[in-house]
Formats: sequence, structure tokens, C-alpha cells
Amino acid sequence: MNNEDAGTFCERINHLFRRFQSRPGMRGTQKEYRERLGVSEGQLKGWLLGKSEPSFDTLKKIARIEGVSVGWLIGEESPATDNSPAAQLYSRLSRADAQTVAQTEQFLNYLEYQKQVSEGENKGTGT
Repeated sequence: MNNEDAGTFCERINHLFRRFQSRPGMRGTQKEYRERLGVSEGQLKGWLLGKSEPSFDTLKKIARIEGVSVGWLIGEESPATDNSPAAQLYSRLSRADAQTVAQTEQFLNYLEYQKQVSEGENKGTGT
């Protein structure tokens, strides 16, 4: 059983924190992770040490931020193996440095803009 398959919330949040720390070009401190999740120092320390668990609303927030399910966070399901292009891209971006993420976001904004322009031109020509 690898760390990703570990069953308790404490093990899973520790796995996510280690993943956060291992991102290229990032320090990945507890303070940065707390800010990412929007929680207090005491909350995160309690979770990492297995002394407390978050509320259901906080579990949903963590799951959304980390791209995992609430079921996985609480140990009720194995990690999904989603090999879709979007999941693969998300996986790559989660390991990217801040500059790469910012450039990717700018490029996606550009693509969305181009699509809107193209759709606007098509409406104007009746196609």
C-alpha cells in the first residue's frame, strides 16, 4: 500500500502536504499550505498530528482545492485513476512552479478570448 492509498484523514492530509512541499520551485511551508487551505495554524497542526479532523464543509473545501474527493480524504475510497487529458494537465500543473502556472493561465485566457471572438464573428456572418 502506497501513501496515496493510506486510509485515515491524518495520513491523507499528510500525503497532500508532502505533495505540496515537493512542487518544483516552491518551499512548501506549513504557513503557505495553511494559506492555500484557508485554515489556522492550530487546525493544520491538529490534522497533521491526527489530533483533530475538519468539519464537513472544510473537508469539501480541501477536496476542491486539492482535486480529490471527500470520500478519499476520509478514507472511504481509493484514489480515482482519471487518465483524461484534463486530469493529466491538472496533475502537471499541480507540480509546476508559480511562473508556469501564471503563464498557463494567461494562455488559457487568450484561448478563451479567441474563441469568443471567433463565435462573435460567426454570429455576425450567419454561420
